[in-house]
Amino acid sequence: MQEVLQTFFKANPTQDRNNYLRYSLIEEENGYVVANHEVHGSNVIHLYYNDENELKIVWKRDEKTIAKVENVPIQKVVFLQEEEESIAFVLERMPSRMIKLQLKPYFAIEMSLYWDMCEEC
Repeated sequence: MQEVLQTFFKANPTQDRNNYLRYSLIEEENGYVVANHEVHGSNVIHLYYNDENELKIVWKRDEKTIAKVENVPIQKVVFLQEEEESIAFVLERMPSRMIKLQLKPYFAIEMSLYWDMCEEC
């Protein structure tokens, strides 16, 4: 998962005190930026993962939690083609489900169905 996320964000994650790797994503007027420091305030998504491919997402606006996903085992990470900037985390225990994190044109988190499409089909 680390290689895929590094490619997607074009940045290295930071490590928190619980040995999770973290990306802090700050929403801006024309998209988002990846911060390499602890961010407070504004509209921010903290995306955490560890060596066991467990995912944790915390979305905060003005220090209030909007959405929180904790300790979800992930099977794989997929870039979604139809959206401009979206990434899907396919659940390990239910591979037909995904958690979609949309970053552009605005922040959104969605849990929905996942279909693995075959190019030759």
